[in-house]
Amino acid sequence: RESDLRTNRISNVLLEIYMTVQTSMTTDVKVMNPDDTIQTAAEAMAYMDIGLLPVSEHDRLVGMISDRDIAGRGVAAGQ
Repeated sequence: RESDLRTNRISNVLLEIYMTVQTSMTTDVKVMNPDDTIQTAAEAMAYMDIGLLPVSEHDRLVGMISDRDIAGRGVAAGQ
């Protein structure tokens, strides 16, 4: 049936997306704390050559910080 074929195609696409993310993701993750300084985050990004870090508090993801966030705040502060 056509609906079964469509469901099967959707399942295959979703599986491919999952596999692509899984094979492309970083597994050695550095996590920042909300109380860390912007400078600490920037240094960690520079050292690891990355542009995005998760922010966690009590083993719960509470946000993300990017190099763009840091640069924007630096420009806004006149630095």
